[in-house]
Amino acid sequence: MKTFHIVMFVCFGVLIVSCDKNTGTNPTTPTTTCMIQKVVYADLASETYTYDASGRVTKLVRKQDVMVSESNFTYAGRTVAMSTGGVVMTTHYLNSRGLADSSVSSIPGVIEIKSTFVYNVSGQVVSARTTGMQFGNPIPTTSGTLEYTGGNLTKEVSMSDTDTTTTTYEYYLDKVDLAKKSYEAVYFINRSQNLVKKETNSDGSTASYTYEFDSAGKVTKSTRVRTGSNAGTYVNDFTWLCP
Repeated sequence: MKTFHIVMFVCFGVLIVSCDKNTGTNPTTPTTTCMIQKVVYADLASETYTYDASGRVTKLVRKQDVMVSESNFTYAGRTVAMSTGGVVMTTHYLNSRGLADSSVSSIPGVIEIKSTFVYNVSGQVVSARTTGMQFGNPIPTTSGTLEYTGGNLTKEVSMSDTDTTTTTYEYYLDKVDLAKKSYEAVYFINRSQNLVKKETNSDGSTASYTYEFDSAGKVTKSTRVRTGSNAGTYVNDFTWLCP
């Protein structure tokens, strides 16, 4: 979820590491449930979320070192606008399921990036494409396809003009991802219903995940151990807000 740049293709790698079947609940009006209030990442960067009475995100504050970025959300029908620092504007255009058909992020006169998403009948993203312009010039197009098994994303193929990367995912099928609603409330793209256990990339690198839980089964800490590129151990801590 962490980013301090304009990255509209949030689907790949970060967000859809767990897209799942839509349950019919509009992500702009989630049911009352515990939501993630704060995430502290391995590099000590953090994200803090504020919600309204309906469980919709109204503010997201990102901190990293001395950098602080505040994003404010406004809702109008099937359109969700997120303004970051009064400079970066991101707009999500939702379909009848409350999921993003497209998302556009821009800094006027500098850059505009658009991502479009295609869904199957179950409300799972099966393909995505990102295009954009920077200073009047086109930026490289990226695209991807996604496959699912039992409600969980199991294979993702990401393509650019110069590279194709395939990632496969395994899950703890006995562990439900209770952070699902929180992520959907921010990005308007569905996550998988189970916690990811391992990802394997076509370059041979892997990432294995373990978790710590509170008494209600909510994740309080995740540990990711990577091999290959960016090898290392990365620990994230989670704080929850419950009604």
